[in-house]
Amino acid sequence: MVESYANDEMLIVGDFNLSATSIRYAKLFPGFDSAAVASWPNWNPMFPTPAFTMIGIDHLWIKSQKTGWRICSRSTRESVSGSDHKAVKTIIGY
Repeated sequence: MVESYANDEMLIVGDFNLSATSIRYAKLFPGFDSAAVASWPNWNPMFPTPAFTMIGIDHLWIKSQKTGWRICSRSTRESVSGSDHKAVKTIIGY
């Protein structure tokens, strides 16, 4: 998949509905920095979903061979109104 995008600098972000613990996840973007964070499901903000039942399907992958950018941290934030996902905050640096 990534071979068709031959670039030294890439940032891929999205809801991939793909568990960070799956074999497919590990094979999709080799050479990319990633940091999974449990962000789904978040059914009801009034009664928070226990963290141990959530999975990481909202991803950020970065490949930065020239500039050296990497993921410094990723964490979930409060719920987004109308979404069944928690918001994810990612800090990128070098």
